[in-house]
Amino acid sequence: MKAVLLPPRASGAKPPGLLLKDRMNLEYQRALARKLCGNANITVLPYGNAWWLLGDSINQVIGEIAGLSESGLMQLQRPNHSRN
Repeated sequence: MKAVLLPPRASGAKPPGLLLKDRMNLEYQRALARKLCGNANITVLPYGNAWWLLGDSINQVIGEIAGLSESGLMQLQRPNHSRN
């Protein structure tokens, strides 16, 4: 695979932003992930530029919750662990 070099950005230039439809899709996927976590009694808290998942079997910081699935959530949980 060949590497592709991109020209450097001008000093102080902002990176291109997400299109409105992409931002809406991202927020929709985050809403689905929050609902999934809520159904599993897991609290989702913003944590800087990441997300903190906190529940009886989970205490994990992840970079992004958009696209989180039930099987992905199960992989993050620790069996036989409780905050109590």
